[in-house]
Amino acid sequence: MTSDAAHSNLKASTGRDGDPVREGPGNHLGPFVTVYYKETPFELRRGVYTTEELITVFSAPAGYLLDLIGQDGEFRELKPGEKIKIRKDMEFSSHPPAGHSS
Repeated sequence: MTSDAAHSNLKASTGRDGDPVREGPGNHLGPFVTVYYKETPFELRRGVYTTEELITVFSAPAGYLLDLIGQDGEFRELKPGEKIKIRKDMEFSSHPPAGHSS
């Protein structure tokens, strides 16, 4: 299942070469790649995204923190404002802040 929600808050248009152009924060112009949030695939343009952009794209619950899941299975909490270079097959998850239940 590919999520159209990944692009629902962005305006899509077509560039001179006929390829889709994403207008919005960061103006990511690379080719589309598949990334996963909680095992759900999302098609994003390759490029650099902030933590906040990814939280919005994934529609993570309000107040939750975003994690990048490494190839070794380790979860790394992303800091606010951190810039993440999106590549094919990256995996993300989210969790409530420490001391809060989900």
